[in-house]
Amino acid sequence: MAHLLHSSLRMMNWAGFRIVGSLLFLLHAHRQGLLRGLTYACAISFGTILTTVVGQAQVDIINTGYVDYSVGDEDYQNSSNEVQMTVPTVSRTPSIITFHKYAPTVSGAVNFDIERTYYQDGASGPLQPLSDPINFGTTIDLSNLVPLLETDLYHVGEPLFLTVRDLDQNLLPGFKETILVTLSVQSTGDVEVVRFIETGPNTGVFIGYIQSVSASTTTNNGVLSLETESQIEATYTDVVDGTDVSSAAVLVDPFGIVFDSATGVPIDGATVTIIDDSTGLPADVYGDDKESPYPSTVVTGQSVVDDGGNVYPMPDGGYRFPLMEAGTYRLEITPPSGYSFPTVVSDPVLQALPGAPFVLVVGSRGEDFSILPGPAIQIDVPLDPDAVVGGDGLYLLKRAAEQKVGYGDFLRYDLTLENTTALTIDDIVLVDKLPRGFRYRSGSAYLDDVRIENPDISEDGRTLTFDDLGDLPAGEEAELRYVVEI
Repeated sequence: MAHLLHSSLRMMNWAGFRIVGSLLFLLHAHRQGLLRGLTYACAISFGTILTTVVGQAQVDIINTGYVDYSVGDEDYQNSSNEVQMTVPTVSRTPSIITFHKYAPTVSGAVNFDIERTYYQDGASGPLQPLSDPINFGTTIDLSNLVPLLETDLYHVGEPLFLTVRDLDQNLLPGFKETILVTLSVQSTGDVEVVRFIETGPNTGVFIGYIQSVSASTTTNNGVLSLETESQIEATYTDVVDGTDVSSAAVLVDPFGIVFDSATGVPIDGATVTIIDDSTGLPADVYGDDKESPYPSTVVTGQSVVDDGGNVYPMPDGGYRFPLMEAGTYRLEITPPSGYSFPTVVSDPVLQALPGAPFVLVVGSRGEDFSILPGPAIQIDVPLDPDAVVGGDGLYLLKRAAEQKVGYGDFLRYDLTLENTTALTIDDIVLVDKLPRGFRYRSGSAYLDDVRIENPDISEDGRTLTFDDLGDLPAGEEAELRYVVEI
């Protein structure tokens, strides 16, 4: 004869941890002896001793089970062995999502130990392993440390790496734990759920990856479908703390836009050439297939065809250079009739125009800028219409105080800036590039005979940026001078 006894177990410690379980007992009556044919009344109880101090790092739960039963008029109780478990108590912490890209040639990249990521096969299907990530035709070996760099831009076809920092998910310090992250792309409709694993025991940092493709959308298939100008959003919800929801978004292959500095309207017909600063020549550019040469000079608003026959439609005022090597570059702009470059309008004024916000960065006014491996950065370029500039714009004359200098000599440069427009020009920034071997002498800068702060100096020491030279009324001049050492 068998009696099936079921009792639920519920324990709550002071740190807020709830443990809910159930015990299932099957008592078999002996076929021989006094117990045969008897009916048992059985109750199961548990004794729990909680030892905790508010604010301590962990709590010990000591647990003993008891079984109470009756045989005839006699009551009996037997106790189990004592079981002790230690559960960490964790303060609630906000989670942070960060996007990364593969950067094997960048000195500042951070190495990560990455295990295979799993994805949810179908809307509610099982977890399946992802293939190794592929970066522009090269499979990334996950048995080695993987160098990554934080990013907010991706190129279609490259792998996406993400980390989630959530310290309160580090519940078992001796084990690598896992979380689920949802990736979505509104423009393609793709949604993928991937499982991230902790970078190591007790780190609270979780990492995973997924391959991007440009193929037609199939959701929950382990690859993320992208298209140009799409936005990728990653969302993570702490399963223990439902109020902790974090998300982050990045762009894919953004266009640069050339626009009117008076109206914010995109401008077609501007010629944009990207120059490799190391050679002074047009840069080598490649198309989306990573192989076909792509023109280094394009016209805004006009479609581009690379050498492989791939066509790249452009939006109004748009230009794009898909893939280039890491390096330092600058944009040369030939404006259409009636416009001038670079703009004399300040960033705050430009960002107040219709169509804002614009991506106004180093390079928007023809400065040198650096790019990392992968897609080119996004740079919007404002052009000034004649109605804003009037006359010939800003006129700059640079003179050297000496005609001949030698190693160790000092040389003074005098720069005269004249406003030939009909308007006051605000927040003037002057960028001056020195010849190789010339270095700015600290404390030597004067504006209209008044000493000013040192300029910002590029890493190679050659590019000087004088910020906020003030306002220059219409028809006025300003004199800037400084000293360099050869």
